Amino acid sequence: MSLLSLFSKYSIILLSFLAITLSHAQDDRGEDVSILDIDANGEIDALTDGLLLLRSMFGLTDDVLITGVVAADASVTDSTAIGSYISSIEGTTYGELTSGTGPQGPQGEKGEKGEKGEKGEKGDTGDTGDTGADGSDGATGPQGATGDTGADGSDGATGPQGATGDTGADGSDGATGPQGATGDTGPQGATGDTGPQGATGASGAFNYSMTCGTNSPQNEACKIGSIGPGGGWIFFVDYHEIFSTFNYLEAAPTLINDGAQNIAWCDNTGVSISGASGGAAAALGRGLSNTLAIVASSVSPGTGTGICTSGAAVESYNYSTKSGTVTDWYLPSISELRMMVNNLAEVGIYESTPTWSSTERESNSAFSFGYDFDGRGTSTNKGANFSVWAVRSF
Repeated sequence: MSLLSLFSKYSIILLSFLAITLSHAQDDRGEDVSILDIDANGEIDALTDGLLLLRSMFGLTDDVLITGVVAADASVTDSTAIGSYISSIEGTTYGELTSGTGPQGPQGEKGEKGEKGEKGEKGDTGDTGDTGADGSDGATGPQGATGDTGADGSDGATGPQGATGDTGADGSDGATGPQGATGDTGPQGATGDTGPQGATGASGAFNYSMTCGTNSPQNEACKIGSIGPGGGWIFFVDYHEIFSTFNYLEAAPTLINDGAQNIAWCDNTGVSISGASGGAAAALGRGLSNTLAIVASSVSPGTGTGICTSGAAVESYNYSTKSGTVTDWYLPSISELRMMVNNLAEVGIYESTPTWSSTERESNSAFSFGYDFDGRGTSTNKGANFSVWAVRSF
């Protein structure tokens, strides 16, 4: 039943009492207080008087009946008095209201509180709730320690040595004939006319027996890491006869520096040198022609005229070793420089500092190489100061 229906029902009964003077209230309920004013605060309010009636109908008593619904300025605030007042109204019939009977006598004294009723039976168990969402997986635990290395298996037995073959018979040496007497030297004949030039002969076989000085042993066949004729280290041998003008490339025995200072590629950083740029200028075997192009641009190296009056190529061109007897040094191309650094590192000769090549990248940059560039060539401004490692070919 809704609150509105309950109020409609009781309104018919309670309005009939408006003309009757009752003493159902406790001593402080005034004669002029409306019967609908349950808490006797002088106002009829659905949220106080109405809720008190509704709670009483649901069987609520004591503090549960009045908690939170008695007006702050109520004259009647005791739960027992309010409960008794509501009970007196509920006990009055419609016939009593209309029979002309005189007013009801005063309310009797408050009876003792009845015993607490027995505890009601336990209610049915509620439905099982939905299964909760699966929790997220925990973090992966750390990897276990690596197990110990297993024991090394034993070596197998050495097989027997095969039998030595028979030595072949030595052939007999022939007798040496006597040397003939030396004849008298004849008079020199007249010089004949110069004959026509003969056809160009086939290229000779590569001279693998050319010797280079080494620490131990001395004067063995030239190979990578050997000491070359210029006092430096061999870093390339043309075993496949790729180049017709040289068979070996030699790195200078020391880096070139200017008073212990590194050197710029060129003192003019904004002009391109056509003979030292482009893809061809990066190839193996191009270092000499690159250097000559750069040196030619300075007209006379070191005189203060031309495009590059100083720099890595000019210093390499002027470099000499063995008391000035070896002077054909030049600045390597980027391919020659990369090969030199990598091949010599394989035989224990290291150079990790950035080093200039003779290959121009653009008008204001050139290629350099070094292990601090992760073993790759890189384009660098020509004005940067790097190491210079000259090479020569023979």
